[in-house]
Amino acid sequence: AYVNETAIRILLVEDDDVVRNATRRILVSGGYIVYEASGPAIARELFALHEAAIDLLVTDVMMPGESGAALAAAFRLRKPGLPVLYISGFPGENLARLGLLEGEVELLRKPFTIRELIDRVREVLARKGLEAREAQAPR
Repeated sequence: AYVNETAIRILLVEDDDVVRNATRRILVSGGYIVYEASGPAIARELFALHEAAIDLLVTDVMMPGESGAALAAAFRLRKPGLPVLYISGFPGENLARLGLLEGEVELLRKPFTIRELIDRVREVLARKGLEAREAQAPR
């Protein structure tokens, strides 16, 4: 199978199987290569294997064992500047307790539409200067 070497690679971390599968399908249909993890432990394994290739972390905020914020902080120690898009169905006060303040982090609220997900991923990548690579990826 053909693998586009210039495609943006996303590490998706979501413990809800239905949400993770739907999110993965949307991202793949958008031309992205997706590594998916059902929780923080698997995400850490995937990050260790593919650290250099991962362009974006898309992570649930609240997961068993470790928050998305803690996971992102650990990954950014190894890869400073790694862009992160948090996804959450929790109200703002729960996020603030984790140190995630709306307006200060990239946050997509559940439930989200296909268009909202693709648009937010593109926005986060554009802020990091990665949109040029994405634009050249074949559809």
